[in-house]
Amino acid sequence: MTDHSDRGRFVWHELMTPNPSGARDFYANVVGWKVEASAPDDSHATFAGPTGPLGGCTTQSPTASPQWVPFVTVTDVDDALRTAETLGARVVVEPTALDGGGRYAVLADPQGATIGIYSADDIPPERAPDPGEFSWHELGTTDYRAAFDFYSELFGWEKIREPDVGPTGVYLIFGRGDTELGGIYDKDAGDPAWLSYVRVTDLAATLDKLEAARGSVQNGPMDVPNGDRIAQVLDPYGAAFALHVVAADAAPSSGGDTNASDADESDADAALRSDGGTTAEYEARSTPVWTDAPAEETAPEAVKAAKEKRATKKAATRTPAGEEAPPKKAARRKTANKKAAKKKAAKKASAQKATKAKTTSTKGKRTTKASAGKKTAKKSKKKTAKKTAKKAAKKAAKKTAKKTTKTAKKTAKKTTKKTAKQSQRRPAKRAAKKTRAKKAAKKRTAKATRKKAAKKKPTKKSR
Repeated sequence: MTDHSDRGRFVWHELMTPNPSGARDFYANVVGWKVEASAPDDSHATFAGPTGPLGGCTTQSPTASPQWVPFVTVTDVDDALRTAETLGARVVVEPTALDGGGRYAVLADPQGATIGIYSADDIPPERAPDPGEFSWHELGTTDYRAAFDFYSELFGWEKIREPDVGPTGVYLIFGRGDTELGGIYDKDAGDPAWLSYVRVTDLAATLDKLEAARGSVQNGPMDVPNGDRIAQVLDPYGAAFALHVVAADAAPSSGGDTNASDADESDADAALRSDGGTTAEYEARSTPVWTDAPAEETAPEAVKAAKEKRATKKAATRTPAGEEAPPKKAARRKTANKKAAKKKAAKKASAQKATKAKTTSTKGKRTTKASAGKKTAKKSKKKTAKKTAKKAAKKAAKKTAKKTTKTAKKTAKKTTKKTAKQSQRRPAKRAAKKTRAKKAAKKRTAKATRKKAAKKKPTKKSR
């Protein structure tokens, strides 16, 4: 079984989605994961990052919502599940053995968030996540203290920090020893759920890929106090996840005039302004969740610094009338124009692809509808024929029954008449027979009398 030192580690992430095929293409294009089929019927696939498998993709049940389910290591799945139920959790998937070894189960914590538990003999050693791997885990819930108590008991997690982030409230950061794993906070709306962050090196480029692949940005991009940048997003089928650039990847390169953070900030400002907001509103809204200072103290300073930075940058790039732009600035402008043209072309291609997909979908729907119509007509014809045959059989049976009844009645009547006639004849026969017997008896008596008288009469000789 899993060694106790490996308890409480995030080691797997399973995507539950209504469209596994589309989801595989989306994550391969956006995050760069490789997709490996892991079932003969293509019902399950494995996502692989730079160092190997990190998650899976499964068709969700019709009643469930699309979501990423993180899996955490335990010493023994059955014991952990019993402990979880004792603490108020509910079993979603019963303990199940895997073909390659190991066992897992899925549960809903006392507040309702879904999480998986897993145990095996061959869990790889713990290390810092590489780009393309899951790097942070965040639980939005209804009672962050009760949720932490539950997970602390189940996985042995420890509270590392508990900063107050102003309007958002307290953000409890948990981990194993000195390793920070994620945070827990009380969310304003929506059901309790885990949000998993994927580490990327270029947030702006990844967000461009995400939008081109029909994903959507829900929150951000935004800075966090330690220099990281994040954005919370949805895939095309409704599963939430987040993108995470660590400070080391976002730091400016030596000798350069710009950096990835500035580019991301400009893209985010432009996106907000296109939605009708102002840059100040964007920066106020982008106050990071992971912060040790209250939001009301941090936001105004961030807004002021960003304004000054933009004003300085604008003044530096402005060229007086009649003067030629410096070669470096002209090159930057040319590069920016090329990027804008490339982005516009990508958007146009994406729109054409979406239109084509929509047309194909419409044709498919028409074909499906025609097929359904033929199927319905065939079914209706079959039903009518069956109904006609049933009606004919019923009519024939009724006719046969009527004929049988008529014959039976006729036979009964004939039999009754014959019986009555015979009944009438019997007394007459008996009377005639009796009369004949009387006449015969009378004749016999008369004959005997005559015979007797003849014996008594004297003859002439005897006289």
